[in-house]
Amino acid sequence: MAGFGFPCSGGGIRGVTLRVEAPRGFGSVSRRLDGPFDKSRDVGDIALLKLGALALTVRDERGLPIAGAVCGLARGRKRLGPLTNQDGEADIAVPPEAKVLAVGAIGYRPGAITLPVVSGRASVTLVASKTARVFVVDPSGKPMPGALVVVTADTSPFVSGLFGDPVLVLAGGSRLQSQSSHGSKGVVLRFLADDEGRVVLANVRDDVVMTASARDPSGFQAVQREFSIGARREAEVTLKVSRAPRALRGRVVDRDGRPIVKGVARLLDGKGNRSYTYTSLEGRFSFEGLLADRVRLRVSASGFSPVVKEVLVTDGQEIRLDPGHRLLVTAEDERGRRVRIKWMKAELAGGGPSPGARRTPDGFELRDLPVGDVTVDVRLPSGGYEGRGRTTDGKLVVRVPVHGAVAVRIAESLRAADHWLVLKPEKGGRDQRFELVRDAPDPVTFEAVLPGRWIATVVAGEAETRLAGPTPVVVRPAESTEIVIDGGR
Repeated sequence: MAGFGFPCSGGGIRGVTLRVEAPRGFGSVSRRLDGPFDKSRDVGDIALLKLGALALTVRDERGLPIAGAVCGLARGRKRLGPLTNQDGEADIAVPPEAKVLAVGAIGYRPGAITLPVVSGRASVTLVASKTARVFVVDPSGKPMPGALVVVTADTSPFVSGLFGDPVLVLAGGSRLQSQSSHGSKGVVLRFLADDEGRVVLANVRDDVVMTASARDPSGFQAVQREFSIGARREAEVTLKVSRAPRALRGRVVDRDGRPIVKGVARLLDGKGNRSYTYTSLEGRFSFEGLLADRVRLRVSASGFSPVVKEVLVTDGQEIRLDPGHRLLVTAEDERGRRVRIKWMKAELAGGGPSPGARRTPDGFELRDLPVGDVTVDVRLPSGGYEGRGRTTDGKLVVRVPVHGAVAVRIAESLRAADHWLVLKPEKGGRDQRFELVRDAPDPVTFEAVLPGRWIATVVAGEAETRLAGPTPVVVRPAESTEIVIDGGR
């Protein structure tokens, strides 16, 4: 037994969590200590539990060892010990509270071990999972490496793996590009085929009907097939496209014909699926494996206004970018006083992509804008205000009503994460919410409050549990009103 100590004095500390990292062979322990703390604190004895040793052997149905199997707690998602070696063996340190251990390996259905094991040794046989292989080939039967394969199903097509997660196997260089679930619309999985034009799925359920489709980098769907595993151990699906893949190559230059380096060329399919590449030192870009005749292409670069256009899939495309414009967006009231903007968004005329906004000391700055009209939606705590202008104007001032301010002296105990000051109008209307920050000055001043009579309360969390208030406050135009809120309700 050894003693230890640590500094914990201070009235602002409500509690600490003490964690003892145990030596090898023992389990670590965590203990919660509630405040307040004085100069010393006796936490008593902390007992460390000795871990049990388990010699694990994992084999398949033929009795052959399985390397790379993992063992973990059936509950808690905690992995125990190393992966099994080439002989399918591993030494596992088992926590004394463990009741069931889960064992899993890629390509196999998970197994379980019920504890305790008297001999200190356990052997598990894992059953190989069902596998689906999807091949993508061109009209001549040649594999198409890197092809986009989209698999959809009404529900997850995989058997739950270790720790309840689906075990997903991708052979060779194939990889999962994205995975999404759309509730009643089912599950959508996107893969990139390996060097053999193949995607391999393991732990596939036999009762789920799946649809596999081959698409090019622009999202164009060339072919699709419906399949299921059924009673078979394996299933193979070949997606043969009807046309040979082609390449889109081009060059990005400025208005003087000089190449633009590190520009971004991006294919758009209208559904959020995008492939992109960067321009080279000569301003060149290329997209391989395209099956569509025409694609939507967006080209952008720092300091230039982006271009979105539909182009033919050919070689020798030249995209010319014009210098972009900058627009500073600020908000001022009717008396010419600057009002701080909470956040904003902008839309370009003609439905172009929304430009990004960067906060500055004066407001927000929009960059790389094309020539045209722009509409901005400026948000203050009191609501939203719209402004319109031209991207070439350099500055856009959004006019807002004259606001007041509220200076709040508030108890330190009420300043915490997820605590808010809520102002409710006496005669109905839109609430105004302000986040309370622990290290804010006292009093903390909240601006952009509409003049009128308000009721101030302090709430916490999504449930908006009231912690203090109500406190009446009258806000006058262009003035700051001070109120005091203590910790009482």
